[in-house]
Amino acid sequence: ADEDEKYAKILAANGYTDWREPTTGELKMLFERRAAIGGFNIGGQFSSGWYRAASSHSPLSRIFRDASVAKRFSDGTEANYLNSKSTSLRCVRG
Repeated sequence: ADEDEKYAKILAANGYTDWREPTTGELKMLFERRAAIGGFNIGGQFSSGWYRAASSHSPLSRIFRDASVAKRFSDGTEANYLNSKSTSLRCVRG
């Protein structure tokens, strides 16, 4: 997720530069509003159909420095896992 954090910090999109990784609450909101927002991969296959929250928001991050919460956008399944696997990233502003 360090790479995701770096990517979000340098991202310049739609005239904005204040992008970051979403919290788990924001990831939940993105999932709930995915049809209205659009552009999500909802294929369900790991890793492209899964989206990750910032590492610090995973219960596993207390034990493992590099852990995240991820949500599958085809059905809302959530999982805590180590960031050794890639997922999709949807940045939020703020």
